[in-house]
Amino acid sequence: MTKVLNRVPIANFKTERLVVSHWTNQLEPPPAKAQLACDLMSILTPKVLAHLPPSLQVSQTCDAIEDWITERAAESAVLRITTKADANLIGLLILVDVATAGKPPTIHMGYLF
Repeated sequence: MTKVLNRVPIANFKTERLVVSHWTNQLEPPPAKAQLACDLMSILTPKVLAHLPPSLQVSQTCDAIEDWITERAAESAVLRITTKADANLIGLLILVDVATAGKPPTIHMGYLF
């Protein structure tokens, strides 16, 4: 039996040009989540999502993207990737901790830019 765990411990970090931080603080209050959803419209495009499984597809509306955010938050650790210079959201890093009975846990990593 495979179980997906949503608690992947990872610290926020910075590079010379980017800031990578867990999106937890943008999930509440609702206006922050709505803003995140609208910001993600430029990233979660059909072209970016084309090669992903159906469960990761989303239509181009803020409401649909808010639901997508809720689903991702329940099943994975998601980090926002922003530019250091102006804090523009340019992508997401998605980490899914998968535990299979009798095997060591593995982390699946996905990214969207």
